[in-house]
Amino acid sequence: MPVVRAWYRRPMTTFQTRRGALGLFAAGIAGALLPGCGTAAGAQPPIRVGVLHSLSGGMAPSERAVALATRMAIDVWNGDFPPENETIPVSGPMDGRLEIVEGDGASDPAVFATEARRLITEESVSVLFGCWTSSSRRAVRRVVEELGNFLVYPLQYEGLESSPNVLYTGATPNQQILPAVRWALETQERSRVYLVGSDYIFPRVANEVIRDQLGAIGLAPVGEQYLPLDASVGHTQMAAEIVADIRRSRADLVVSTLNGLANNASFFKALRAAVPAKVLPSLSFSIGAHEARGLARLGVSMQGDYAAWTYLADPTAPTSAFWTSFLAWAARKGVPAAELPGELSDPMWSAVAGVRLWASAVASAGAAALRDPALRRAALAGHSAPVPGGRIFVDGESLHVWKPLVIGRFTATGALVEVHRSPLAARPRPFPAFRTKQAWERLIVSLDR
Repeated sequence: MPVVRAWYRRPMTTFQTRRGALGLFAAGIAGALLPGCGTAAGAQPPIRVGVLHSLSGGMAPSERAVALATRMAIDVWNGDFPPENETIPVSGPMDGRLEIVEGDGASDPAVFATEARRLITEESVSVLFGCWTSSSRRAVRRVVEELGNFLVYPLQYEGLESSPNVLYTGATPNQQILPAVRWALETQERSRVYLVGSDYIFPRVANEVIRDQLGAIGLAPVGEQYLPLDASVGHTQMAAEIVADIRRSRADLVVSTLNGLANNASFFKALRAAVPAKVLPSLSFSIGAHEARGLARLGVSMQGDYAAWTYLADPTAPTSAFWTSFLAWAARKGVPAAELPGELSDPMWSAVAGVRLWASAVASAGAAALRDPALRRAALAGHSAPVPGGRIFVDGESLHVWKPLVIGRFTATGALVEVHRSPLAARPRPFPAFRTKQAWERLIVSLDR
């Protein structure tokens, strides 16, 4: 099995939980999960949970921060660290402890699947929090469906999926991709769209969705190209060839679904050497301020480009209290400063939401919900939980969450400044209306081979 790298000084293995009125619930869970486990008199055995992200490989720079946010959210739930607002009921009513068992997906879907199986069958975890790419999510989803376990997935994605064994806290296409492209077409007066992505499921499906969207108004992309998802290797020559094609196409907007720091660095370095952002801006769906600062350290500026998410950090918003707490938590745990992001990102925010939604729903439903997908789904359907800055709600039909759209423009320092926000959260619709559900499922099967 892959070696899990230590990216903090002091390991976090078990957490003590805050006492509450429903303490007997934990005993039922613990007894169901770990029969015969010896504990000190009066103490309940822990409830084991898996945190499965890439701690090595090309996706690690993005995923480490999400793993950190997940750990902190569990620590807060357990009562080992105070919530960002003491009036927010985010701590658990359980007398058993949530114990983290960590796995390293190593930026490889096959490793994610292997680690998911190990965490479930050998480590007896009752849930997995993790994954970034759609390829890793789909690999892990098959494992949790086979074994009757559960995955909480925090990333925006291409949709075309709804599983009773997965809680999706990232955005669906109708919450991020479609309204962001519409915003660029209407408010930025762009019409010659060039699609650039990494060569895996999310970018290819996202671009199919965008093709359908453009086709509905009589447009078509002026070009579409992909870089291999080997994010540890900069595909400099390929990136230069794509930029040359973009210039030939006379595109006025680049829509990017690139992932991986090296791929983004190669592409945007070539793009900005050829044409400035004020002439040819990009709209990205996988780059946040954390990634932009990483690109800046490589000499690549995103200034003037755009990114679409469902959450952007705002130092004046209530979420700033969570960020202050996160930094204090990281200092207490000895997390090296080099491993810390510059601000709370959308995937980190969604990871915190996932922990709070899952833990509070299961605490309400009882021990059987850990083993029974139907009970678990019933507990989560329509459920809500407090998150930094407000509350988040689970859609009862799809186990996705309601979310708004927020678009930011990158500054010279790599920060994202909000330029657009939808007035209301949108209901998640995993299957865009351009095609039937069966047609979308056929597409995803063809790409998944």
